[in-house]
Amino acid sequence: MNLTIDIGNSTIKTIVFNDTIPMYRNISESLASINLSRIVTRFKIRHSIYSSVVSLNKAELKQLKNLPNGEMLSHTTIIPIKNRYKTPETLGNDRLANVIAASFLFPKKNVLVIDMGTCIKYDFLNSRNEYLGGGISPGLEMRFRALHEFTGKLPLITDYEKVNLIGSSTREAMKSGVMEGITQELNGNIKSYKKRFPSIKVILTGGDAQRFVSELNLSIFAAENLVNIGLNEIIRFHQRSTF
Repeated sequence: MNLTIDIGNSTIKTIVFNDTIPMYRNISESLASINLSRIVTRFKIRHSIYSSVVSLNKAELKQLKNLPNGEMLSHTTIIPIKNRYKTPETLGNDRLANVIAASFLFPKKNVLVIDMGTCIKYDFLNSRNEYLGGGISPGLEMRFRALHEFTGKLPLITDYEKVNLIGSSTREAMKSGVMEGITQELNGNIKSYKKRFPSIKVILTGGDAQRFVSELNLSIFAAENLVNIGLNEIIRFHQRSTF
């Protein structure tokens, strides 16, 4: 059994895989609330890997280092794709894990991964299994916070239901601007990639993905837990390789 831990900006996703089959899932707000030793014992974990986009304290690092055959994903990790990013040491581990998952889900295909979390991240893997890079823009909450914090009177929007294109109040106008803006951004980027790579596959993932999946004009593949899938693929790659 393989233990994968995706430590994001707001949540921690823990998934146990038996080969490629998820056997256990947990979403928590902190490592302290996860009984990792119990998970290791219950599922007889033999390999583990974690990815983090935030800094971890000493107690958290100690907890993770005690995992069986534990590994932290970094730019030096041996992975099943070619990383052509110019500054691999600055690449977010979640972005790297996402495209590794994409290579597993759509082998030998051009794939665009769109991860809608704190930021909206666009990452491209070509049919030669090469990760080339992508783009980053502000996420949903970040855009609403920016409107509130960089102005004197605009309120902070925390409810994200879609409204009419023409907002008839300030709150509705803000929602329309942000929600419609993201929708147009998504469709525009997908269209641009599609024009350059006609047979491209598009994967949509992340906490805000479901808010926009129905707004996209082109066929997409909605996927949950993409980072964990990518982490598991790294373990599986190591298990079948001699390097």
